Amino acid sequence: WKALEDSKEEVKPYEKEGDCALYSDTPTTWIHLVPGQLAIFFPEDAHAPVIGEGKIRKMIAKVKL
Repeated sequence: WKALEDSKEEVKPYEKEGDCALYSDTPTTWIHLVPGQLAIFFPEDAHAPVIGEGKIRKMIAKVKL
């Protein structure tokens, strides 16, 4: 995780179609999840959802605020 405002090394600019941008910054912190846990990220949170070891499952749900 890293605050989006602190992410400076943009690799791919934001594209509305995919609703994402890519950065190569080093994370501020790592979040380790074990089976049965989940993490919630807000639009101002940069995160790398598919880094880790073992079987990775990812679900994206967007909630209009």
